[in-house]
Amino acid sequence: MPETPDAVAVASLDTHRLIITVPNDGPADVASNLAPSTVAGILRHLAAQIEGRTPARTPRPTADTSTAEEPQQ
Repeated sequence: MPETPDAVAVASLDTHRLIITVPNDGPADVASNLAPSTVAGILRHLAAQIEGRTPARTPRPTADTSTAEEPQQ
């Protein structure tokens, strides 16, 4: 029988710039209203922090709704 989570978080691109979901099974999903290059920079920055490295610079988010993907439901 699958476990039932204690809580479920709900986020919207109306209130967040970048949403990453990582399920226990299956691939991660990324939704953003930022330019793809900005998202890539943010993810590199996060990876560097997790690995204990100091990134060269902090990415500066810029909204770009023309390339935004709709979140999967």
